[in-house]
Amino acid sequence: VIAADPKNARAYSTRGAAYHLQGAYDKATADQSKALELDPSSQSTRVNLALAEYRQGKPQNAFKQFEEAIKLAPKDPAVYYNRAIAYFSEQKYDLAIKDITQADELGLRDPDAEYLAAVAYYNLKQEPKTQAALAHAIEIRTNHVRSRLFRARLAMVARNWKGAVQDLDVVVDTDPGNTLAWKLRGHCYMNLGQNQ
Repeated sequence: VIAADPKNARAYSTRGAAYHLQGAYDKATADQSKALELDPSSQSTRVNLALAEYRQGKPQNAFKQFEEAIKLAPKDPAVYYNRAIAYFSEQKYDLAIKDITQADELGLRDPDAEYLAAVAYYNLKQEPKTQAALAHAIEIRTNHVRSRLFRARLAMVARNWKGAVQDLDVVVDTDPGNTLAWKLRGHCYMNLGQNQ
């Protein structure tokens, strides 16, 4: 497509996204940059460029592209969520939470986003907010394995063996091959004085 139409911004952006999936972030960055040169109003291309630059170890460039994408589409929850992931990776947990909250207010109902918020709150030592974010993730998807596992581990730390078992039962039912869940559940049963 690019050979036939070298001014096709979408073709460059699509190829750049494919390079990103292959881990060829330098090629992804080059194609996304070319796509933006041809169409500077493309919000999705800016997000793709931000993600590629972040993967190349250029967080400042990435955050600049996220800002530009937000200016182009301030009501797109995916932009805030993607930036939250980058903030989280930079251990800027308060900024990650702020973006996840913004994405949620804009209609993003994603248990993975809530899980990310829970881990960020946990890293900030905010236990009640950690629990609330996990509860929200589980409200969105009852069998969200990562949230259930995290909540079970927190229950185990608090020696709430029954609460942990409730979450671990859901994990085992959802993902019978999850050996960690089986192991943790066995530990809980041992502490409850029960056999598996």
